[in-house]
Amino acid sequence: MEKDTLILLSGGLDSAVLLASERHRIGLALFVEYGQPAEREECAAAQKLVRLPVMREQADIPLHYLRLSLSGMDAMGASAGSGARVVPARNLILLSHAVGIALTRGLTRVVYGATAGDHDGYIDCRPAFVQALGDCSQLLGVTIEAPLSGLDKAAVVALGKRLGASMALSWSCYTPRGGRPCGVCNACIERDAAIL
Repeated sequence: MEKDTLILLSGGLDSAVLLASERHRIGLALFVEYGQPAEREECAAAQKLVRLPVMREQADIPLHYLRLSLSGMDAMGASAGSGARVVPARNLILLSHAVGIALTRGLTRVVYGATAGDHDGYIDCRPAFVQALGDCSQLLGVTIEAPLSGLDKAAVVALGKRLGASMALSWSCYTPRGGRPCGVCNACIERDAAIL
């Protein structure tokens, strides 16, 4: 199968499952550093995930790093106790960069791990957003897809188990404490509920 795809790889559970499901098409993984509190842990997880063998083949996926300065945006802000980190239009920003990088690498498809559980809180994870931005990027010859968009977290985990995805290597905590998951942020709670 042709390696035509760039994946936005956060190192999180959703992107780990997406990586497993799309692995044979992925020509490049993109990790974006934008000042997120778990940047170091997410990057380490992404590095581990791209080095996993595909079936019996040992074929690393190239990992590209992009550093963005989102100063002036609330990259560190959170509502009390929520653990949510809100960067306005984050996926619009990340996907726009991903499309540009895909074009320079001769790739024609960009995928990211938006899920059904993201739709309520994040406009840029909703199918209408993916369709609208995808319509724009198609003018450049690149499609944008969110293959997990119809799945909630439990369904993503079930898919990951069927695919043999290395979910244990992923990182899904917004507010790490000493390099370990905090256990109380939204990402930790949602992950634990879906896996247990």
